[in-house]
Amino acid sequence: MIVGNADKGDRLRVKLVDGWEEDGNWGGYLQITRGDYKGYYLDSKDGWVHPYSSKYDPITFVDKGDWYEIRQTRDLNGSALITEGDTLRFRPSTPGHWHILDS
Repeated sequence: MIVGNADKGDRLRVKLVDGWEEDGNWGGYLQITRGDYKGYYLDSKDGWVHPYSSKYDPITFVDKGDWYEIRQTRDLNGSALITEGDTLRFRPSTPGHWHILDS
């Protein structure tokens, strides 16, 4: 899976670990697969997404047809993943529309 803005060339490769699927939605923990933070997990304790050496909250991909909402925690009402400037952030706000690339 590739996270980032293809137009800008920003990419982060991650894999889903400890995954699950239910009612067309799916989720788990995002583990970085390349670079300086290989093996770390993407997570957020304060809203801003950072690499952490341990996993904390799972994320949920909410199926919206040809795009997904990405929510923090397994709760469909968890904070939504958005971009704020050029930074990823989980906030209780209007969710971003995410397209998933499977590599």
